[in-house]
Amino acid sequence: MQFIIDKSILEHFAGMKIVVATVKGLGTAPKSQAIDEQLNRGWQIAREAATAYGNPQSHPFVKAWGEAMREVGVSRKRFPSSIEALVRRAGKSESPFKINSLVDFYNGVSMGNLVPAGGFDLDALNHNLELRFSREEDTFLALDSGEAIALPEGGCATLTGMR
Repeated sequence: MQFIIDKSILEHFAGMKIVVATVKGLGTAPKSQAIDEQLNRGWQIAREAATAYGNPQSHPFVKAWGEAMREVGVSRKRFPSSIEALVRRAGKSESPFKINSLVDFYNGVSMGNLVPAGGFDLDALNHNLELRFSREEDTFLALDSGEAIALPEGGCATLTGMR
């Protein structure tokens, strides 16, 4: 298993910092007080960010992602960054939603730092992970949806590769 970053991503997003970490046992972990506390702290930071600049997408950290995606032709309204979506949800509710230990962990990291974050169960993948601009055949399946939608070619996405 490799994590591959396409050269064009690094050229387009000069100065972007990418952090990669592996954590064992989160997928099967029972509820964790430490993860719950991190998620709650992140949620409070995101709640404050939701109104600090009038709306979530105007916060400087969130706005930077929206502008970067607009530069490559991705509609912020149709495909908001994960941090924009989380900050928007946090602004509407006092307590965070929970999915599972892995998702709760990276959502807490994401909201606590106001940056997009994601995670994958490496045991469930049989391909490399690849960060690249989307291709014509790529689709996206939101956690709250049962139907995948086609991604516009040239949009940025983290995808499982077919190598």
